[in-house]
Amino acid sequence: MYDNLIKSNSLSSIQIPKTFLPKPSDSDYSDGFINRYFIQKANDKISPVFEISKSTYDDFLSNPLWSKVELKWKIKGDLEPVFNQKGVLIDVGVRNSNLNEIAKNQKTIPPLKSYLTNLTQFYKPYRI
Repeated sequence: MYDNLIKSNSLSSIQIPKTFLPKPSDSDYSDGFINRYFIQKANDKISPVFEISKSTYDDFLSNPLWSKVELKWKIKGDLEPVFNQKGVLIDVGVRNSNLNEIAKNQKTIPPLKSYLTNLTQFYKPYRI
């Protein structure tokens, strides 16, 4: 990381993320998921977490100063787990699906769980 900074030899190469709040489209609700993108300073695991757009995420992909994650956020379906008549799990539900996504990415961005406290953010029931 240090070598990359020395090679760039310019403070102008330090990027600051522009925050973003997704607005799910009808197509996203039809799919049942949206992709959400988050970033945090790589050398400070208690620094703020920023939600960013896909294009900003792509801009930061090669920047070693930032930790980055992409979450597949469930926005449609049953809130709680669904089981069939034999008791076999069919769907983990919106809350558990989103909690699993957070847990999967918490090693990269530890405060993600504290940042994403509303597991049903953007949720809409799938009933018509």
